[in-house]
Amino acid sequence: MVPEMEKEGYKKEFSAALTSASSLLSPIVPPSLLFIIYGVTAEVSIGNMFISGVIPGILLAIGFVILISFISIKENFPKHDRVKAKKVMKAFFIALPSLFIPILIIVGILAGLVTPTESAAAASFLALIVGMFLYKEIKLSDFPGILLNTAKFTSIVTFIIAMATIFGWVLSFEQVPQQLSSMMVSLTDNVYVFLFLCIVLLLVIGMVIEGIAAIIILVPILLPVATSYGVDPIQFGIIICLTMAVGLITPPVGTALFITSSITGVRFEVLTRYVLPFIAVALIVLIIVAYIPTITLWLPSIWL
Repeated sequence: MVPEMEKEGYKKEFSAALTSASSLLSPIVPPSLLFIIYGVTAEVSIGNMFISGVIPGILLAIGFVILISFISIKENFPKHDRVKAKKVMKAFFIALPSLFIPILIIVGILAGLVTPTESAAAASFLALIVGMFLYKEIKLSDFPGILLNTAKFTSIVTFIIAMATIFGWVLSFEQVPQQLSSMMVSLTDNVYVFLFLCIVLLLVIGMVIEGIAAIIILVPILLPVATSYGVDPIQFGIIICLTMAVGLITPPVGTALFITSSITGVRFEVLTRYVLPFIAVALIVLIIVAYIPTITLWLPSIWL
C-alpha cells in the first residue's frame, strides 16, 4: 500500500503512518481474534463481542477520515477527479467474493451455525475456493508455503498463550491479582476513575506485551474488579481490546511501528512522529467508548 500511495504523490512517512494506524481497525471490527480470546477468557458471548465492536470501529474509522482530511488540506496532498460510479461498481463486484469471507464468519457465529473455531475452518475453505477458481491467484504449488506459514504463525500464537498461562499461574500463586485489585479499589470508589486507571495500565502493558498474552493475563485480574464497579463485561472487553490495539502503534515498543518501519525503510523515530495524531484520535475514541456504555451495549441489546 505504501508504494502505491507514494506513486500517487503522498509522503512516504505519512503513507507508512497511515498504513500502520489503520491496523487498529482489524482488532476492533469483527471478526476479531482479540474478541474471541477475550470471550473465551472472560466466558462471555463472542457473538455479542462482535456486535459490540461495530460502532467503536466505525467511530475509529470516522476519526481517522477526519484527521486524514485535515492533514491532506494542510499538506496540500494531490487531488484527483471523482471516480465514476461505473468504475466503483466494477471494483465492488470484483471484491465481492472475498467480502463474503468475513461475512461468513460473523453470520455463522451469530446464527449459531458454527463455533469460532469452525468458522475459521469454513472461512479458510471459502478463501481457498475464491483464490483458486475466481481470482486464480492460488496455485497447487503455493500450498507448501501456505501450510508452512500457517504452522509458523499458529505455533507463535500457541507459544505466546502457553507462556502467558504459565505467567498467569505464577501471578495467581503470588496473589498478585488480589493485591492489584485491593490497590485499585483502595485508590477510588468512582467507576470513571477506575476506568481511567485501567486504560493507563492497559496502555503501558500493551506497549510491551503482545495483545493476546496481555488479555489472558489481565482479564482474570481486572474483570472481577470491573464488574464490582458495575461495568458490563462486554463493554470492559471492548475497552481492553481497543487499548491493546492502540498499544500496537504506541512507542517505545509498538509492534506495528517496528514492522512498518522495517518493511518501508522509514526510521522508527520519524514514523513515530507521523503516527502521533492517529494515536490521539484513537485515545479520544477509547475515552468515548469507556465513558458512554451505550456505544458498545446498544447493538447487542437490539440483537437480543
